[in-house]
Amino acid sequence: MASTATFSRLAARAARRAARYAISGVALALAPIAVCDQRREEPFSKIVDDAAAGRISAVSVGADRCEVSLRDGGSYAAKHVPCLGTDWLATRLREHGVRFGALQIPELSRDERRKVIAKGLFAILAPAAYLYFAYKILTKASQGPHQDESVANRYKKKEKKRGFAAVAGVDKAKQELQEVVACLKDTAAFERIGARCPRGVLLTGPSGTGKTLLARCVAEEADVEFLSCSGSAFVELFVGRGSARVRNLFAKARSLAPCVVFIDEIDAIAKARGMLSHNDEREQTLNQILCELDGFEAKDDAGAPLVVLLAATNRPEILDDALVRPGRLDRCVVVPLPDAAGRLAILRVHSERVRLAPKVDLARVATRADGFSGADLANVVNEGALLAVRGSADAVTTGHLLDAVAKAQAAKRATGRRGFRDLVEECD
Repeated sequence: MASTATFSRLAARAARRAARYAISGVALALAPIAVCDQRREEPFSKIVDDAAAGRISAVSVGADRCEVSLRDGGSYAAKHVPCLGTDWLATRLREHGVRFGALQIPELSRDERRKVIAKGLFAILAPAAYLYFAYKILTKASQGPHQDESVANRYKKKEKKRGFAAVAGVDKAKQELQEVVACLKDTAAFERIGARCPRGVLLTGPSGTGKTLLARCVAEEADVEFLSCSGSAFVELFVGRGSARVRNLFAKARSLAPCVVFIDEIDAIAKARGMLSHNDEREQTLNQILCELDGFEAKDDAGAPLVVLLAATNRPEILDDALVRPGRLDRCVVVPLPDAAGRLAILRVHSERVRLAPKVDLARVATRADGFSGADLANVVNEGALLAVRGSADAVTTGHLLDAVAKAQAAKRATGRRGFRDLVEECD
């Protein structure tokens, strides 16, 4: 109902605007004709009265009208009286000695004809073009996405895969995801025992802890296809487009199975229903995700394509209960802020791409960077390299990294950012 009402409003607005253009175009096309009819109209009897008074110098007689030229330089026009005819008027003009002749319609020059034709074509084609494009846009918007429309980005498999070696400081989260990797690699081993691979995994934790990186590393470690998209990509004005995009996404994933589908910031479309804010489009999109995860076509079949959904959010408390129940997002993996040992491991990973001085004390930097996430530590390494370039140094030293930590801490205090210290640090 919402989409029909919205479409009707847009169509009515486009129709009113097109009508204004059409009226303006017709007026522009009839402008040259209106110019020829600017003389004032007088009654036919006035011609006889002016001829008797001697005020007329000449009369031009046409098929249905006469144009009168006065001796004082003025002029006017008068229409014929059909029952009298032109012979009666000619007799009266001869009696009073008034010259008369046939009315000559002035011919337009070549340039004037071109201008009239150009104005007429513009007046006809401009509204027609506007109506055509308005119709195409509204039709495309109301029909929903095409079959080949996809909001997911497909990442090509790399020859050099690092997998979980590129992730550090989140050992417990990696251990939880190792089972998903094992299931994607060898499904038969799980089927022999009767175990079922988790249909979905929810990655939750503070921002910057590496949830997106973990999802991609799962696909690299298992050597399967990886489709990634954002939750906001499913939110549209017209109801039904989001659910159609979900269907296209999972249809594409099944064609590439085994496959990992990652939806970042899933809270954009999976908020708990029944809250104060009501959105039909978001609810239909959520319902479609629920059906794709646990519908009649998603039941356990021996030959069913294996598609695992990984979803990430840093606000798990607002998600709908139907989404996080077993059978849909079976497992919740908490990705906490790293401890001192984890920060040291992350600094070692990110420092591989910069030139470090021989005696850099990364342990001291990790101790100083208390409460930093993986993204913060990557930024610290980059800021330290920038400070080294600014100081014309040959390599990044401990002092550069400590200055970068102090700079990041000052930025956190300025923006009011606080670490998620109360978040669960391990998931049993």
